Amino acid sequence: MRGVAILIRNNFDCTVEESIVDSNGRFIILKAFISGDPTLLVNIYAPNWDNELVIFNRSLLQTIATNNLDEIENIIVGGDFNCPLNPVVDKRGGSLIPRQSVISTIEQLQSELDLHDIWQIKNPTIRSIPGVNQTLWSFQDWTIGLFLILYRTTFIMLT
Repeated sequence: MRGVAILIRNNFDCTVEESIVDSNGRFIILKAFISGDPTLLVNIYAPNWDNELVIFNRSLLQTIATNNLDEIENIIVGGDFNCPLNPVVDKRGGSLIPRQSVISTIEQLQSELDLHDIWQIKNPTIRSIPGVNQTLWSFQDWTIGLFLILYRTTFIMLT
């Protein structure tokens, strides 16, 4: 069984207006107001295989666009993308060959939603994240941790 969650601290100024939950447990999308600002929160757990990843990324973008959620200015996406955009920087061990078909769909998602990889912007040459044991966590796993930590969360789970 798989599933994703978005955790929100009890006294955090956040009101969830709408939620979309993937029937396969691969993503959750919350249309929320954080301190009064419309914000889209997305948490994903992408498939492992390239052909499934391409379909998943396209489906995610289509779901967001179909529900007019791409018009929201504040969009935060976290989770496990199961594909490093730059294997030389973002990955240790295994094949360092870029998975271009998957990377292209992630870049399309980034482009159409105007998303930016904040860690890479702030740390363009750092291979690992301080305090994270790279043998236990991948960069993508860490992004969900950061996503959750930034909001100093308590547990709310929608699966």
